[in-house]
Amino acid sequence: MKKVVATTMATLLFGLSFPVKTFALPNNTEELESKIVKDFNVKKYSGKIIDRDPNLNLSEEKQGQLPNQGQSLAERIGKNNLIPVDISLWQGDPINWKDGVELDTSENDPELRRAFDEANFEGDGRDSGLQAPSGSQGKIVVTFKDKSFIEVKDQKIYVFPHVTASSYANVPKNAVTTTFFLGEESKVKSGLNEQVGNAEHPIPFQTFKIKPGTNIYDFQLPTNKNIFDNISAMPADDSYSDLKWEPENYIVSENNKSFTARAIKSYKVKFEFKAYDSDKGHEEINSLPQELMDKMPKDLKVKKGDSFEATKPENFIETIKDKNGEITKVYEWTFAGWNPTKFLKVEKDEKISGTWKRKQATSAKPTADNVTEGDKAIKGQGIAGSIIKIKLDNKTVEAKVSDTGNWEAKLDRGLNKDEKVIITQVEKGKKGSEQVELTVAKKENNKPSPKPESNPQPNPQPNPNPKPEQKPSPKPRPRTGNIFPKLKNKDYNKNSIEVKTYLAKSKINDNKNKSLRHIINVLSGEYEIVKDGVSQKKRMDVVPVIKNDRLMLPLRSLAEMIGAKVEWDSQTRIATFTNNALVAKIQIDGNEIVLSNGKVIKMDSKPLNINGRILVSLSNVGNVFGLTNGNTKDGIDQDIEWDDANKTVTINLKK
Repeated sequence: MKKVVATTMATLLFGLSFPVKTFALPNNTEELESKIVKDFNVKKYSGKIIDRDPNLNLSEEKQGQLPNQGQSLAERIGKNNLIPVDISLWQGDPINWKDGVELDTSENDPELRRAFDEANFEGDGRDSGLQAPSGSQGKIVVTFKDKSFIEVKDQKIYVFPHVTASSYANVPKNAVTTTFFLGEESKVKSGLNEQVGNAEHPIPFQTFKIKPGTNIYDFQLPTNKNIFDNISAMPADDSYSDLKWEPENYIVSENNKSFTARAIKSYKVKFEFKAYDSDKGHEEINSLPQELMDKMPKDLKVKKGDSFEATKPENFIETIKDKNGEITKVYEWTFAGWNPTKFLKVEKDEKISGTWKRKQATSAKPTADNVTEGDKAIKGQGIAGSIIKIKLDNKTVEAKVSDTGNWEAKLDRGLNKDEKVIITQVEKGKKGSEQVELTVAKKENNKPSPKPESNPQPNPQPNPNPKPEQKPSPKPRPRTGNIFPKLKNKDYNKNSIEVKTYLAKSKINDNKNKSLRHIINVLSGEYEIVKDGVSQKKRMDVVPVIKNDRLMLPLRSLAEMIGAKVEWDSQTRIATFTNNALVAKIQIDGNEIVLSNGKVIKMDSKPLNINGRILVSLSNVGNVFGLTNGNTKDGIDQDIEWDDANKTVTINLKK
């Protein structure tokens, strides 16, 4: 019998390992098995040697049973074999609690590994709604299929906002490290410190760890600003402007994680203004009225290389009042133009000069009723509060226009036939109007006096032999051509019934009686409607405006005057005009008229919004519906006619 190291033999024969111990090697296998069981305190079960007593740690009633018989899965796995694992996630993301527990890798039993995979994992009430960048500690309960469970303690979850400082180490694995650079002529101030960027080699300024797919322009930091506003980069000096971050795709990904602030070189465009008095031989005026200056464009910056063209200002009415609030002067300011008119490419600081012309406003031309010989009063219409001056016999008679727009001048004698009467109107602060000349008409006598009989017979003698009265023979009627072959000509020698025939008035009236006219005073907003010789006066709720030499009228007033129907959609801000099946739509923030026939017409004057009223160009809309336009001096009758002397516009519609 030989002596060997027992551990070596046991390992070779049975795959067992024991403390080093020597013994005499038996002559056969059975003696060897008995020796190992006896000397190393192992047990033999079902003819095989096992490495521990199956009855260890079992209650007395369970001892002697098969190995693991009566044990739960939790008991078999053991709580020390479940290891807590930290979970990192973004705020608001769902929590998978299974990620917070790990089975010890030394556990090789397939049955127990399957039991772990099929177990239910439940948290303790912690969630991802609140940020926890430093970690929130708790437990996870692992429940197996046999209802046994193990509580895994000291487990942590870390919850991060979608934009997180780069200093945190436990952020989710998919966090994108995003860097913000200072590029061309950009800078950031922090207290007394200032960091300036570089065009060729942008300087890293801040780095964040960001959840993929986050729009960093929309995401609000705890400062209630987005990340760009929080950095607060600005142009390095006044010669640069329009700082922006590039690229302009602000959704973070692994392919879009670097953003650079850049400022653009710009130049100043300074505005200057000159003014001249047209009433005083173009004498220079030192300054514009403050109210007009407030409307003028202010100095601005234009990007290097861009073109620039100044917008033509609207004409202006200046009203000067005394200390009592009475109007003393009314001036019309007309913009003459810019010099230069345009910069094709701005490469340096520039100046642009605008020229204005001023003249005292002219009063509107009054209207006067016809006068006949013998009249001792003259009547008419004018602007409320104005003075009407009537020149007669080298004398001047004055009358004031009432609040209703009517006036009447009393004369000290009756008017003579063919006498000339000169009438002008003077509005407060304005020059006198163009003259209205009336010629006194002859007074007609509509009551004819009866003619006396020649050689009257006061007592006529009766005729002693009166002849019977004879009926006169009917006069032959002229024959007329019969243009209706199915009707027979009338025999006029036979008794007949009188039939009266009438012609429709509209067929025989003059063209003027078939028209509808609107006469608009552009300075006061009053207008006159003349239809079939009957006149009616109205006033718009907004005074018309002249913009780019175009008369702008309120929507509904304009529609009424051109015979169209208008509808206003406050949601889309679209005005729809309809006339004779043609529909025209105007989006008041643009400069186009879209027609129902598919055509699109550009307007030279965009709509205006004044005191909540929308004003659009009369000529632009009128032309769409076939109305022509011109002025009273061109000698051509147009549908829309401008009278510069009286500052009136007449719209003629054929009915």
